[in-house]
Amino acid sequence: MRFKRSLIDPTTPRTEQAWATLGVEQFHGRARFVGPTTLAVGDDRLTGRRVLIAAGAMPIPLSFPGADRLTTSEQFLDLDRLPPRIVFVGGGYVSFEFAHVAARAGVDVTILHRGARPLEAFDPDLVDMLVGRTRSLGISVELDTEVRGIQAAGDHLVVRGAARSTALRPTWPLTARAACPSWTT
Repeated sequence: MRFKRSLIDPTTPRTEQAWATLGVEQFHGRARFVGPTTLAVGDDRLTGRRVLIAAGAMPIPLSFPGADRLTTSEQFLDLDRLPPRIVFVGGGYVSFEFAHVAARAGVDVTILHRGARPLEAFDPDLVDMLVGRTRSLGISVELDTEVRGIQAAGDHLVVRGAARSTALRPTWPLTARAACPSWTT
């Protein structure tokens, strides 16, 4: 956890000095567009042929009962310890990345995806290979399963889902607050 935080916490003065030595100019402050390809950061004006804003993403709000019990990916990365069992809600790339990390750390992992195929925007053959490899690691990938609710049950949470073609599916026990919503749009 300390190593992870060292990578994503604010940049240290030592790192900034190393970048400066390499010729990397750094600008601190709130950026705003003042022209089609010009940004203002404080009194500085930065102009380029193209401007790319990589500001990250926000989780999609989910509307089933108990959705407020989900843990976001940022909260997941801040966990000091992983629970013995995790259910990821949604079959996006963040769920697959975290599922592989958790499984390799010895966690019992399930991915629940409401569609017939996860990662719909990606090449179907590659996704099939990924799902096969994911399952071979012991990660359960449940497709065509819509989460209907999450509720507390003693010291854990229970995720309830339904398959599109059948009645209510079994529940998935989930220790702690470690379900993560999908980040896809």
